[in-house]
Amino acid sequence: MKNKFVLVLFCLTNALLSFAQTKPKSLNQANWQQSVDYEIKVSLDTQYHVLRGFESISYKNNSPNTISEVYMHLWPNAYKNRTTAYAKQDLENGSISFYFSEESDKGYIDSINFLVDQQIVKWDYTENIDVAKIILNRPLQPNETIIISTPFKVKLPKVFSRLGFENGHYCITQWYPKPAVYDINGWNPMSYLNQGEFYSEFGKFDVQITVPKNLVVAATGEVQDPEEKTWWRKLKDENNVPHPSNSDVKTLHFIQDNVHDFAWFANKNYRVDFDTVTLNNGQKVETWIFEVSKKEAPKGIEHLNDGVKYYSDKVGNYPYSIAQVVITPLIAGGGMEYPTITNCGSIDRTTIIHEVGHNWFYGILGSNERDYPWMDESINTYYEERSQKDLSSNPNAGMISLFGMKISQLDLMVNLTLRKNLDQAGNLKSEAYTDANYGAIVYGKNPKSIAYLQHYLGDDMFDKMMQAYYIQWKFKHPLPNDFRIHAETFTGKNLSWFFDELMGTTKKMDYSVKSLQNSKLTLKNKGQISSPVLLNKLDHDTIVAAVWLNGFLNKQTFSLDSLGLGGFNKYTSFEINPTSQTVDLYPQNNFAKPQGVFKTSVPLKFQLIFGIENNKARQTFIAPVYGYNLYNKNMFGLSFYNSIFPQKKTEFIFTPLYSFATKDLNGFFSIHRNIYGAGKIRNIQVGLKASRFGNNAISFRSNDIEIDNIIKEFGSYTDRTSFEKIAPFLKLNLRPRNERSNIEQSITLRYVMVNEQFSTQGYYANFGSDHYGVSNLKYHYQRDHALYPSSFNFDYQLGLKNNGLNRLALDFTQSFTYSKHKKAASIRLFTGMFFARETYAGGIRSVNQKVYENAMFTAGGTLGSNDYLFDEVMIGRSDFTPGFWSHQILQRDAGFRNFVNLGNTDRWISAANLTIPFPLPVPLGFYGDFSYAKLPFSAGNNGNFSYVGGIYIQIIKDILCIYVPAVSSENVSDYWDLNKADNIFKKTSFTLNLNKLSPIQFIRNFKL
Repeated sequence: MKNKFVLVLFCLTNALLSFAQTKPKSLNQANWQQSVDYEIKVSLDTQYHVLRGFESISYKNNSPNTISEVYMHLWPNAYKNRTTAYAKQDLENGSISFYFSEESDKGYIDSINFLVDQQIVKWDYTENIDVAKIILNRPLQPNETIIISTPFKVKLPKVFSRLGFENGHYCITQWYPKPAVYDINGWNPMSYLNQGEFYSEFGKFDVQITVPKNLVVAATGEVQDPEEKTWWRKLKDENNVPHPSNSDVKTLHFIQDNVHDFAWFANKNYRVDFDTVTLNNGQKVETWIFEVSKKEAPKGIEHLNDGVKYYSDKVGNYPYSIAQVVITPLIAGGGMEYPTITNCGSIDRTTIIHEVGHNWFYGILGSNERDYPWMDESINTYYEERSQKDLSSNPNAGMISLFGMKISQLDLMVNLTLRKNLDQAGNLKSEAYTDANYGAIVYGKNPKSIAYLQHYLGDDMFDKMMQAYYIQWKFKHPLPNDFRIHAETFTGKNLSWFFDELMGTTKKMDYSVKSLQNSKLTLKNKGQISSPVLLNKLDHDTIVAAVWLNGFLNKQTFSLDSLGLGGFNKYTSFEINPTSQTVDLYPQNNFAKPQGVFKTSVPLKFQLIFGIENNKARQTFIAPVYGYNLYNKNMFGLSFYNSIFPQKKTEFIFTPLYSFATKDLNGFFSIHRNIYGAGKIRNIQVGLKASRFGNNAISFRSNDIEIDNIIKEFGSYTDRTSFEKIAPFLKLNLRPRNERSNIEQSITLRYVMVNEQFSTQGYYANFGSDHYGVSNLKYHYQRDHALYPSSFNFDYQLGLKNNGLNRLALDFTQSFTYSKHKKAASIRLFTGMFFARETYAGGIRSVNQKVYENAMFTAGGTLGSNDYLFDEVMIGRSDFTPGFWSHQILQRDAGFRNFVNLGNTDRWISAANLTIPFPLPVPLGFYGDFSYAKLPFSAGNNGNFSYVGGIYIQIIKDILCIYVPAVSSENVSDYWDLNKADNIFKKTSFTLNLNKLSPIQFIRNFKL
């Protein structure tokens, strides 16, 4: 009976422990924090770039819990090999510099020997070698203190992220063994990551650093050696001032209380500048800036001063006596913050103010940035953006220059991402974001959302709320609910629209003005967020009154008189949700005026070539265009388009081109509607594409009696023609299961209608009856892995009018990156088959027969004449002459990169294409193409095997490449001999992908 009771108790205990391990984390912090004080002695070996140190940590358990183990961060081990969490994330984000680094450039920490209260303890690495766990010999009770000590040695890596040595700079960050945070949720062990910052315990640092005397060392806290600061001051006025020490080395002593990290930087060539800032409470703060310079003291001290003063005024007074900026070759972003010292990649006002501002949210409040990056990065970016406007009289302050135009960087990042529905929620963990969204959401949408909250609450209430939050939670590690409860309690408002919807989901905000009739304003919520609406009344574009409306879904009508916004004149207009104060996604539908024909439409505006999106106009851009092909010769025209970026709901491009040779209009047109998807569908595009250009093709029909007689006699007639194409389409862009997988998938359904006619017959003559129509289902998969990118395409075509196609093509490409120069070898595998075969009688050939023959799989190279759906842009589409353009080939079917006509097949074909670039920074490599196909002259069911290979010269990546053959199969050589290709030039071919040269498409597809 007793044993059964023990067994039941054991099972129940395990079940409870399992539940405890899986229950959601608390979002409310405890009213206690652990206390961790450090004494560290470290020396720098500048010959081998090694740190040797010893630390003693006083760890006090202020929690009500008994602790039996301590997790320790050993973050230099992140740089030890390719399997660390840092290395894996770096690859996921597309970087290969660490992966292909030399062993000598890697880093690690070793010589660890943990003692607790001078007693040997058991410890080991966790599943990650940069996190260790110490098993205490006896549990640490509440209010008890232990001393953890260990020697350590750090081999410094090259600067891949934050820690390391490069070009004379020592960047010593995340360098010492450090306990993880123990809080309301227990232990928070975390591996080092480049994307994703830190969470550490507050305490006192007492650090002694021994270095060669000629090194200038800037570190967290106050240096305790007065002669060192005296030496610093001399470095403002002149370079290479000798250090006063009589020995070759010096030991510097730094102390700082109430901080959770310690960083230091050293270089023998630092010059300095310094100043003092007086805060509003009378406290004086020394400010210092360090930069390698041989000419003069570094600029930028005023930016540091502005940052310290601004954040002290807006958030709360800076509690330390010193603030510093060090300029180094930083790899992890533009800057990186540490208590009392900031590391920046350059002297840039925005960067310095931003990084200095982290002292408040990362430093003094100590938020958990790894799990809740919005609590530091987003709030801090909001203040950085606000400071640009508050500290400058320039109306363009905070803007960036793009192609000579000023634009808000936050607006650009947000709109590029949200309008494509690529965004993620704003309250995720840092490692959950894609590389692009870490910028677009954490540094873009979230700060704009906080600015929205500020404008809603009003500057005075918002500032007082944040100041009270700072006072209440400084040095206490607040969690998300702590901020929310404080904000809602302080303001007395329900802010669920902000925390639950705007920050917590990917729902879009898009209010619009539906109508304005007789002082009745009807608004429609086209989005999914019922957030407050700001309604402005304007006179001559000057705001004369403003009212906040409660959020709503669907439609709602408001009486302007009741809102106190009545009384109109001819200059009166109304605007909702200006983008400077909200995150409304499509502001062009946010306007109304009492008079005029189009009361709720912004005016049409024509602009030359390019411009940033204008919220108060429907822009149409106009650009002169030149075109050329062998048939129309020189063509000139204009291109009209309504969008470059960010994406609009409806986008069009219309480019008419006039040929002076053929004296007709050609060109192309494209229009589509972007629709947000849900669930597995990210977004939908519904649209139509059309084009018309000259050609030199075989025709089968004519209203000309003379040509009709020729066709009757010879079966066909070759002359100058025009092809006309219309293709409606539906494209579904799919959402991957894991956003960080770098996987893109799409399904496209289109119906392609092509009409080829004599150019003399005009435009779209007999198109309805004479065109051939092909329905086309495509599936595209692409994974942009830094080492092993791959793609797969499924392409099924079924003829529905004037042709009998029933064709399937599959191709798979796998690449293998093998060089630090980003060289990737690849293999493409292709197979194709016809499910139904057509036979044609002799006599007059038909459109059906021509399309069928051009759609057959080619065992060798593919020319423009095989592009029967006219998807490619080509100079010499039907050029069979020995001229230059006859050497242009398409990479379709067997994908041979040299033209050889080995025959076409309507049965089956398999092929492989190898590409192996030279492992050097040169645009050269090897290629090999192989095909095995059932050709018409093949005996029985056997196929014909063919190959050709040689050296390629890449002129423009993915656009222009030249292929020079060196080896080939016998049937390929026979073809060249038969066609008198008796020199290397006649055998050489090239690919020219003009589709990728469209600047508009390039910008539209731009990825952050």
